[in-house]
Amino acid sequence: MSQPTPSVGGTGRRLSLGVVDQIVASGSNFVAMVLAARLLSVDDFGAFSLAMLTYNVAVGMIRALCGEAILVRPGENPAEIRQRAAASVGSAVMLGILAVPVIAALGLVLGGRPGNSMFVMAAAMPVLMAQDSLRFSAFARRMPAVALVSDLVWLVLMGVGFAVLRQSDSPRPALMVLCWAVPAAVGALASAVWLRLLPVPALRLGWVRSNRDLSVPYLVDFVTGQGSGQMAVYLLAVVASVGAVASIRGAQTLFGPVPILQTGAMIVLVPEMHRSARQAPERVLKVAAIAGAAFAGLGVVVTAALWVLPDSVGTALLGDTWRSATEVLIPVGIAATASGLLAGASIGLRTLAAADAIVRIRLYTTPAIIGLPVLGAVLGDATGGAYGIAGATMWGCGWYWWTIRTEVGRRSAALA
Repeated sequence: MSQPTPSVGGTGRRLSLGVVDQIVASGSNFVAMVLAARLLSVDDFGAFSLAMLTYNVAVGMIRALCGEAILVRPGENPAEIRQRAAASVGSAVMLGILAVPVIAALGLVLGGRPGNSMFVMAAAMPVLMAQDSLRFSAFARRMPAVALVSDLVWLVLMGVGFAVLRQSDSPRPALMVLCWAVPAAVGALASAVWLRLLPVPALRLGWVRSNRDLSVPYLVDFVTGQGSGQMAVYLLAVVASVGAVASIRGAQTLFGPVPILQTGAMIVLVPEMHRSARQAPERVLKVAAIAGAAFAGLGVVVTAALWVLPDSVGTALLGDTWRSATEVLIPVGIAATASGLLAGASIGLRTLAAADAIVRIRLYTTPAIIGLPVLGAVLGDATGGAYGIAGATMWGCGWYWWTIRTEVGRRSAALA
């Protein structure tokens, strides 16, 4: 028996909870980085940052393999919903277990305090993956309150742990990783109890295998997206300067609320819309357009707000980087606005489970993501590089919208 179409009011409430949860989840990592920067020496903060970077890469890859598919394939009846959620979470936990020796090996290579931080992160990886996959399962079941409670528990207990560490004369990065990771286990336990779901490792990775038509393309999308973006940053540092990178990254940091809201909306809208995607794909296009327009409007508003921001406030936020960041504010704002439009189309394509189409887009956009910022930097240093990023984002935006219109048209014709 299929589930009823969600009401507008219910969707709005879940969307609000999803955005709040994303703010809390992102805020936890942000708070952890800020507190670590204040409590640790420069070298020890570097060790903590490496561990956090490792987590971000691992959770992005495992989320692509396990989390995103559950948003569009949650099941049609209570028994199937629970079975699929258990399979998704179990595969994520198993992948977390498989990541343990890899991350531990990195710790052996690094040695010292960076290595110890990696060892703690490796040990915590299965629990961290369980927390994230349970979070996605909660959204897939249209229960965002579960995810919000889990992330709030993590944030509060992490704050308590860091407060205790602050009393220490010389807190170590490995202990800070431990105080950051252990609360995730409590948050995961809260989600598991609420969802009545036991996160047992799936030795055969059944969820990944049965959904490889989505999981593998999503993994390719994540790896190429992250890889091309990082390569562009490294090349900017070579062609222009590290200062140019600092200017652009500083300005991008100020636009942080925009991607947070986009991610929060995506994780709610995809499971909400997928129920009507097969019967009325044109509705997906409409919602994607509304979401894209809203995200783009937010980009314009943030750009305008930053443009009139007093220097004293900007300096308090970014320190000495503020002045150079203002020089690239307009092109970074253009990129943020175009990224908002792109995000709307991306949500639509994920709702349609058009994973192969998303990978094809990468074939056309990756060269621009790498090449245009470098070309811009050659012509105009930091400002030119920022305009190159804006140009690459607009190029990608065009491809995403052309693709979703094509996908919706093809599916609508098949239903006619």
